Amino acid sequence: MTDRPHSGDAGTRVPGTEPKRPKVVESLMTCEACPSQWELKFADGRMGYIRYRWGWLSVRVSEKPTSDVYDAVGGSEIFGEECGDYFDGLMGDAEMRNRTANVFDWPAAPSTGAPNHNA
Repeated sequence: MTDRPHSGDAGTRVPGTEPKRPKVVESLMTCEACPSQWELKFADGRMGYIRYRWGWLSVRVSEKPTSDVYDAVGGSEIFGEECGDYFDGLMGDAEMRNRTANVFDWPAAPSTGAPNHNA
């Protein structure tokens, strides 16, 4: 295994350690590549942070309700998966949602959380 800037092994998550899957009410892709990253807001007020860089998909969640994404960035990694080679940092929204389908309760349609400027 190569040295990677993350903790845990590929696909690690201890069954039963997370209560129920957090329900995503808002998601926003904040960077498309190197890293691809998303900020999430959950129904319970907590935030999530997803980052894909160096071939590693990392999912972190804040411990308490917050409006500061840095609480999620510094939160516990609840899921990690090796998805590509060491130099990979590009992942689309559909692939990220597919890979985290068992981690979060995703809404049927993606929510960008961005304002609708065409309305």
